[in-house]
Amino acid sequence: MRAPAGSQRHLLVRETDASGHGGSAGGIQGPGIQARADILVPSKGPLRAVHPHVGQTSKAGKVSRMGIERQVMQGYLEALAGRGDFPACFTDDVIASFEGTDQTAVGRDRAGRLIRYVHENAFDARAELKNLLVDEGKAAIEADFVGTHTGEFAGIQPTGRSVRVPYSVVYDLRGDKISGLRIYFPMSLLIEQLTG
Repeated sequence: MRAPAGSQRHLLVRETDASGHGGSAGGIQGPGIQARADILVPSKGPLRAVHPHVGQTSKAGKVSRMGIERQVMQGYLEALAGRGDFPACFTDDVIASFEGTDQTAVGRDRAGRLIRYVHENAFDARAELKNLLVDEGKAAIEADFVGTHTGEFAGIQPTGRSVRVPYSVVYDLRGDKISGLRIYFPMSLLIEQLTG
């Protein structure tokens, strides 16, 4: 059952009117890895899927390419939200990078450690998803990074401060895997919230 035209939001949307913009160069360094942010869980209320056509079969009885790509993103986002095996959604040669910085992780293991470092070591964090867009070979999210600073981050010792930073990620999709993540994250806003 589809929602009325104009009322749909994208996958796993939490009702919100929060918005934010910004971005600047900056680096994140952890012990031997770089960091990134995109665990997706709601802060209020349950997650709700608003695209019931995901995985819908075509007249020929095959799942459409768009259905498969949306399923890939759903599986990835659900694994992130549950702090599960999200690296299984990556290709062996996945590249995760913070755009505007020199921070890059190449390969499934390093990209996974990058995500876990930010969400489970430097911060106890999640992402509040605002939008998910999926197109042929590409996907993008808009979210808020929300959490508590619990470990060393960018040379700053744990402060226990709460943070909320808007960010976006553009994904490259290859078959049923994610082959690239380009993270657009306003590092200056995060540092300001930790030091201000």
